[in-house]
Amino acid sequence: MRREHRSREGVELTPSGKLFYESALRILKEASSLGMQLNANLYERRQRLRIGIFESIAIYAWPRVQEQLRHSLRLVGEGKEAQEFELHTGRTEHLLSRLNVGELDIAIAVDPSILLTQKREILFEDKFYLYCSPTDQGIKDIESKARGKKTTERPLFLFENARVNLDVDLNASFAVSQIGEHFIFETLNRVDSFEVAVEFVRAGLGFALLPEHVAARNPKGLYRLRPEGKAQIPIASHYICAVAPHSVALSTPFKLLCDAFRAF
Repeated sequence: MRREHRSREGVELTPSGKLFYESALRILKEASSLGMQLNANLYERRQRLRIGIFESIAIYAWPRVQEQLRHSLRLVGEGKEAQEFELHTGRTEHLLSRLNVGELDIAIAVDPSILLTQKREILFEDKFYLYCSPTDQGIKDIESKARGKKTTERPLFLFENARVNLDVDLNASFAVSQIGEHFIFETLNRVDSFEVAVEFVRAGLGFALLPEHVAARNPKGLYRLRPEGKAQIPIASHYICAVAPHSVALSTPFKLLCDAFRAF
């Protein structure tokens, strides 16, 4: 039985050829789905989950997320021994590299790029604002004069490697924001983590661009700046995501982990 027609215009499938092709695609898809589900079932029976989390997120989120996740796993396990967690921290590129070679089961990262074999779930959005110390005597003076551009000698502590949506540089996002239109920093100090920037700001040494969730850990130690008479509009934002192979993403622990982060 011929499954194709040949002509000067090229090769075209016959009706029976199209039926055969569509059936083959359906069988391959079902086989792939079954394989992933079987792998997911094997994953759920494992007693240790290797979870990699971006450093700053691990500091402010993991203690509560872990507690919620343990509780949820005990409920679905109906009294069986709950899975344990093997925690790893690092930057997004490091976590994805370890995930790709099978050294991690799940990665919690910032705006990650993924492979075709992986699934990404957006957990929440984190917004950047400009902060300084609430004990800084120059705050009111700076805000009151913010109708025109105000130059300050105190530095801006910038974690410039922080990811921002659409791969926009954090410093560039600040420059075109309402805050950036009102403040000019003569000195830019580059730091390698948000935690370092927080400690310098709390000590009254200057300003920092911080994600809202990081700043929320120090509600009495940080003051969010805004131009006089204007709303506190975020300078930029980025997304926190869970990444895992498709077979892992089908499992109950992955879904419960995502739920725990979203409830955070």
